[in-house]
Order: sequence, then C-alpha cells, then structure tokens
Amino acid sequence: MVLTVSLSADTNETLEPLSLDPPHLYLGGTNSCALCHVDYQNKPDPLTDDWISFTVCQSCHSLGGTATAADIHIVPNDTIWCENCHNPHHHQAVWPHKYIKSEITTPAGQTKAVVFADSLDFIHGAPNYDGICETCHTQTNYHRNNASGDHTHNVGSDCTTCHPHTSSFQANCTSCHGTPGVNAAPPVDIYGASDSYEVGKHQEHLQVSVDNTGSQCALCHYERGPGTGFHTNGNGQAYVNFHPAAGASATWTNGVRGSSPGSCSNLACHQDANWDPQEVGGCDMCHGAPPSSGAHATHFGGDVSLASYGSTENLSNTSQYIFACGTCHPMSQDMHRNGTVDVELYNSNAPNGSLKSLNPSTATYTPGGVVYYDVDSIPYTNGTCSDVYCHSRTDWSSPDPISNPTGTDANGNLTYDPYVVTETRMYASVNWEDPHINCNGCHRNGPQTSYPEVQAGVGNSHAWINESGYEDFHFWNHGFDPIQCRTCHYSTITATMAWSRDASDITYFGGAPLANKAFHVNGNKDVSFDPVDTIVYNSNSWVLTDASYDPATKLCSSVPCHLNQLTPEWGKPYRSSISAECNQCHQYKVVEDHGTDITMTLSSRSGSFEDKCLECHTGHRNKKK
Repeated sequence: MVLTVSLSADTNETLEPLSLDPPHLYLGGTNSCALCHVDYQNKPDPLTDDWISFTVCQSCHSLGGTATAADIHIVPNDTIWCENCHNPHHHQAVWPHKYIKSEITTPAGQTKAVVFADSLDFIHGAPNYDGICETCHTQTNYHRNNASGDHTHNVGSDCTTCHPHTSSFQANCTSCHGTPGVNAAPPVDIYGASDSYEVGKHQEHLQVSVDNTGSQCALCHYERGPGTGFHTNGNGQAYVNFHPAAGASATWTNGVRGSSPGSCSNLACHQDANWDPQEVGGCDMCHGAPPSSGAHATHFGGDVSLASYGSTENLSNTSQYIFACGTCHPMSQDMHRNGTVDVELYNSNAPNGSLKSLNPSTATYTPGGVVYYDVDSIPYTNGTCSDVYCHSRTDWSSPDPISNPTGTDANGNLTYDPYVVTETRMYASVNWEDPHINCNGCHRNGPQTSYPEVQAGVGNSHAWINESGYEDFHFWNHGFDPIQCRTCHYSTITATMAWSRDASDITYFGGAPLANKAFHVNGNKDVSFDPVDTIVYNSNSWVLTDASYDPATKLCSSVPCHLNQLTPEWGKPYRSSISAECNQCHQYKVVEDHGTDITMTLSSRSGSFEDKCLECHTGHRNKKK
C-alpha cells in the first residue's frame, strides 16, 4: 500500500505508511500522521506554502508551543517557507536531526544538494558550497554559494547561535556583545569582558542615540553596523563613525585594548571625554551645573559635586539655595539624556518632606513662546512656573463672628465658643527669567489679614486690619516700632528691615538680606527668637534670650514682651475693643500712672470686660491717655 501526501503546491512525496523519523514518529502513537494531516477547515485548494508553514508547522513550532519554536526565513524580495528546507518525515541519513532536505530549490530556481552531517555542519565552502547556510546565499557578506565574498567567518560554529531560527535567522547582536534580554550594547564586549575600555560608557549613551537617530547604535557607529563591510569583519575592532547629530566636527581617537581608552572630541552633545568606564563625568560634561539659563543659578548655587539628576534633596546653606535637580526636573533617570529638557514639578512619588512633595498636582511649567540656547547649546524658554510651593503663601479665612471670651484654659489663655479658621495656600506665578524675587513676590511683607474675611485677627497674628481699617497685632505693636521679622525668625533673618506706616497705621516693610537660606524655602515655618536685639514697648525693653515656640500647640513661652501672658497662643483673637483681650497682657502690670485701685479693678473678672480700659483708652491709636 502506498500513501501519497500533498505537502505543498508544487511538491509531492511518496512514502510508506507511518514512515516517519523521530521525534515526529512519536507524536501521535500509532497514528502520528493524523496530528498534521487533519481535516482543516477553510484550507486553500491547492495548498499554499504559507498556509502549510503558519497553520500546520507553527501549530507546534511556535513560541509557547509543544515543539522548538521556529520562524520562517524572510529574505529580500522572497520568503523561504518551512518545507523549502525541511522534509517533515525524514532526516538526512548521515546525521538524523532537524529534518533537513537532501536537495533544496533555491530562490533562483536552482536545485542544489545539501549535506548536513553534524550539529556544527553549516558551512562547507569550495568546491560544492553545499552547507545548509550557504546553499542559497548570493548576496550575503559571508558564505555565498560561490567563490565570492568572505568564507572564513565563524566556520565550524553553530550559525543559529547568532542567527536564531526564532527570529527568521536575523542576526542576534547579543551573541557577540551586550546582554541578552537587555540590549546589545556592552557589557559584555566582543571578547566577553564586562569592565574593559571597550565596554566603556555604552549604556549611558543608548537613549541619546535613539532620540537622535532612531537607533541605539547609529549615533556613534553610523554606517558601520550590520550589512556594512565594517561589521563582523573578523579584526576584533568596533568602528566609530559619528552621525551628523553628534556634530559636524566630531572625531574619535582609538585607544589600545587593555592599555588605554579611546576618546571623542568636538561633540555637539558634551565636552571632550575618554571612554574609560571608571571615569565618571559630572553634570557639567554636557551642560552647565547649574546651566547658565534663566534662574538656574538662583535655585542651585552649589558646585557640580552636589548636582544629581532625579534627586529632590534640599542642600541649601547659609548663602546659597541648592535645590537638587529632581526638584524641578523628572525624578526618573529614563527622562535624562533623552534629547529633551523635561520639567516635572509634580510627582506623586516624591519623597515625603521634599519641596517637590509639597507641590499640588496642578504645579506646572508653561514654556515661553521663544526658544533660546544657552552657552552649551541647550534649548530653553523663559516660561512660567505656577502652583509651586516654593513661591506661595498662606491665606487665612474666618468670616463668622467670634464670640467674647468664655473663660480661660490651663495655660491662662482665653477660651471662646468654637470657631473655624481655614488656611488656603496661594501661589504666585513666576517667570523663569526673573533672577531675584523680593519678599512680596511670594508672601506678603509681612503676612496680613483683614476684616471681614477674618474676624478678630484669628489664625494669623502677624497683622490684622480691623473693622475700622486700622492695623493690630505684632506689626502695629500699639504704635511703637513694629516687631521685626528677625524677632521670631532669627535663624532665617537677622537684619533690621526699614519700615513705614500710612495714615491707617498699616505697616510696610522694606527688604532685607537673608541670614541663612537653609531655613528659608525649606518646607517649614521656622520660628527661632532673636537673642540679641531688644524689643521696645513704651519704657520697657526686652531680649528674648529664653523664648521658645512649640509648633504643635502654637504656644510661645518665656516671651517677656507679653508681660503677664506667660504662654501666649499664636492666632488667638484680639480686639482692642474688648478689655479682657487687652487684659491678657496687662493684668497686674498696668504701666506708668495707674493707681492701686485701678490695677486691682483691671484684674477683676466681675462685670463688663470692656468698661474700665475704655473709660480712658477710647481710640485704637492712643498709646496711652
């Protein structure tokens, strides 16, 4: 009995029933044929080569299939299908593996003998050129089916190591250099080394090359890759030829393997540098550290050793702000050296406590309309930063009436019916070309609230404009010199600020240099009292040597300027029209000409809180009667 099986549109083979070589012989027990020769639905008639390869062969020989994965062999202007090279029933007799045919019809229409004698028997050369990897080739650089071309390349090797069947025999770059599953750039180099001068700084340059050329390699190996006479030519040298994007004058000087690294010069992308992987250049290899554009120098006053892409550290010191690069640029290294100057003002993964973590999700940089280039040819625009914590202030709101005092707490401070103070962060939009911003540029100089948005000055005790339009609290200081910023923020500012008052007794401060920038724009409201300068009130003066502040309770301690109020609380109500609120400081310590009876009366909690002080002190602007 003879069984005829149609294998392709133009090929028939005659064989005995169950005449199969292993492993196909064992696929289906006593009926192996049925695994391939099934009644497929919608099969073409006649059968086509592509249908057989994709439908029959790759039903097993595919990624994740039951047999070794294999792909068809795509060549210029043609496709080599599975059955062009393979007989699915029989191996060659000499080495019974791989089902290689004894004769192959080449794309040129020639019928040529093929000999496949062992696992490394891919190349034979002259005179027959009948190895499986040379039978058809006429245009390759190596191992053609005639005397032309190079016939020395990796003879005696398994060609599929570098040209795997799973990728249509396309070259597998990582078989010679690079890391399989990662990328083809060293490490390792072509000698298998992972720390040689040839390994150099490949990995650092991959993304830059992709962005500039579309290829991981072409920026430095332009027209020197696969398919050129410079690649895999057997001399063990990687040829460097710069793409125009690297600079019209870019040059490369070879090193000596094992002795010295190569070097590049006249590049558009960075300064002259050598290829030694141990020599790590700083940020100023490619651009200034900080760059010369816009307000970089204001935001980063450190040297290159402190620059670190992705870091959100605040390294500011006494004289300089030093906000690490990740404060305004992406935290991910994948966004660095990608051909774009990326600005990232918000990242939900920013470390807690960093300035970046304090920015809302609406923090943005809007580029300007004109592109400029700094001294390193890095493009930038004078855009605008918005909704950034660094350029913000707190506003307070408490529009509902505040009750009169209802009693005192354990600290001796007045208590009230419950009231609500809402704090809202307000942001200034800042242009990138503004090198210096004064105090008013971010927060008011100084912070101030007003009636009716805020009742009784609650929330913010710097200054409050009352219902009569006059100023109260620390800046007014009852008509004496205003309490200076340095008084309570001495770690940040120690200078005396010029000041003036208008007809409504509203105080205006001039600017002053910061004493320590590490305490300014650091995410904290640092309170430290001035231990040097005196505070003058009437005939009294004090130095706050022992004063302290608890940010959790907002209580000040040992502040003699509050007279008898031992632990005043920041943000509590104060109205000059309510004697009890004046009496917080003045009880038992009424100054100058008051007699004993008046003093005792003022200390009494019986009767009206307002009756005694206001008998004489009827005006907000009276320091004394």
